[in-house]
Amino acid sequence: LELLDMMGSPFKDGSHYVVATPHFKYHDLDDEMIEQYVSERKASFEELKRADAKACNNIVLGCEVALGRELSECNNLDKLVMGSSNIIMLELPFQPYKPWMYDVVANVRYTHKLTPMIAHFERYASLYRNDDYAEVFEFPDAILQFNASSLKVRKLRKLIITAIESGIPVVMGSDCHDTKTRIPDYHEGLNILSKKLDGEVFSYFRNVSENIIMEMK
Repeated sequence: LELLDMMGSPFKDGSHYVVATPHFKYHDLDDEMIEQYVSERKASFEELKRADAKACNNIVLGCEVALGRELSECNNLDKLVMGSSNIIMLELPFQPYKPWMYDVVANVRYTHKLTPMIAHFERYASLYRNDDYAEVFEFPDAILQFNASSLKVRKLRKLIITAIESGIPVVMGSDCHDTKTRIPDYHEGLNILSKKLDGEVFSYFRNVSENIIMEMK
């Protein structure tokens, strides 16, 4: 199965855990849809464990939740957190930045008491102005996640390094979707960062990342 190959690849790349984040997208979100998604995700994971239980031991279940205006109106967003943590991964819409995005993220943090993790924040560089990113960097108690492959692009690498050096909690992901076109490149990303960041800053980045992963586990 390709999915089992995908799960094995990050471990070969030097990782200790894999955080599985299947997309959760919707048109008219409600609590019933969340319950259905969680039930289907659990069933899929149980099937995977029957195929290879050992490969699933270090898999953390999460999801990548599409950010919409109605998101904060749901009562059971805590069902969508990453593993045993209170962290919820949010994917901003691929469009120019709008002030309502801050409002929804703030509601998730303060009303639902969840810690927002903004997925692949660097992906919006072609759409966001500097002022827009300044507001994203001020999302309340947010963790920023970026894709390792983005470090190969100078403009995106500069944005990522700016975020890390600012002291914001930042974690790197592989955004692995398959074993051919979107393969894990986590180790390569660490090599790039180790050369571009000051030694203390790089150590801080690694420690923050490890602490966040352990919180999920």
